[in-house]
Amino acid sequence: MSREAIRQRWRDGYETTLTDPQGLGGRWVPSEYLREVFNGPDGRSWPEHNAETLARTTPEITRLRRYRGTTVTGERILELDLHRPTPDTTLTPRLTSLKQPSRTTHNHLQR
Repeated sequence: MSREAIRQRWRDGYETTLTDPQGLGGRWVPSEYLREVFNGPDGRSWPEHNAETLARTTPEITRLRRYRGTTVTGERILELDLHRPTPDTTLTPRLTSLKQPSRTTHNHLQR
């Protein structure tokens, strides 16, 4: 899904550039970029892996939420919601129901 989102953003930017050459869309993204972004540990993307690692190892980060999209333009579903009550504790699941729709598209870290 994330690969298709990157392609769609490129396509949208490219088409905008055709009608409005002053815009900055349509930048070329090499295929190697996609391969490198999405070859992280356990089949995850590197940005997802890095955000979770940072959240788990930085005591000042009090919450990590991860949303997963099912389509390029559709709503994102809350897949992971962890919190740290105090800096000396580990991130633990929040007592909220997951699978909540959101327009958010990225991991969210709170300090």
